[in-house]
Formats: sequence, C-alpha cells, structure tokens
Amino acid sequence: MIKVFSVKSCGYCDKLKNLLRDNNIDFTDLDLDDDNNKIEIEKISKTVSLDYVPVIIVGKTILLPETSFTSIDQAYSIINKLLNNT
Repeated sequence: MIKVFSVKSCGYCDKLKNLLRDNNIDFTDLDLDDDNNKIEIEKISKTVSLDYVPVIIVGKTILLPETSFTSIDQAYSIINKLLNNT
C-alpha cells in the first residue's frame, strides 16, 4: 500500500500523483489540509516531519523529500523498486 502525504498547491506532489496514476499504481492521497485525514497525519507526524512534501509511505518504508529522494523521478524509481521487491 502506498500513501502520499501532500498539499494541493504542491507541483511536486501533483507530478508524483500523476506518475502513479499514469502507471496504474494505486495509492492513497492524504491532503494535509483535509480534516478527514487528521488521524493519519497525526500518526505519521509522530515519526517524521511533514514540513516538506510529498512524504511517501510504501509498506513500512517512509520516503522523505531531500533525504530519501531529490527529485520526483527518483522518488518514483524508488517506489517501483520497493513494489517489485514485495
């Protein structure tokens, strides 16, 4: 399962979500500004900072911008590798 923590005004988030959709990869989009996502956001906030988005969870692996990946293409590549290893 893939979760993408994002905000509506984030071009990087949009690019990642479009890549996932275009390649038929299922994911859950968790908008940080949507109160319906409050529980999930609180849960991940205890583990990592959500100062930069998109924050991506693939299974039990958390990918953080500027730490785990430096471009959306790199993030997408990492997601594919993680999906293919499961």
